Amino acid sequence: MSLQDKIEAIRRKPEHVRLRYVWIMVIIVMLFILIIWFFSLKSGQIEKNSTWNKPDVSKLTKQFNEGKQTLENINKSIKLSSEQSESNY
Repeated sequence: MSLQDKIEAIRRKPEHVRLRYVWIMVIIVMLFILIIWFFSLKSGQIEKNSTWNKPDVSKLTKQFNEGKQTLENINKSIKLSSEQSESNY
């Protein structure tokens, strides 16, 4: 029996039987997802003795401020160009 035949056989069954199939599949898929999640958490844990480098906050703050300044300059340029184009009309 192929997968297509199995799907057709399920479609011909009453609704309460089809809902049973749906919930069984939901449980199977959720178990699969939980297993993957569990193993990904287990493999992603940092060992207690390992050293973890904290990000350099001052460097990140400097980069943030540079980006902020760049956005402010772009905003000013857009306002100036829109004011100039309005004055041309």
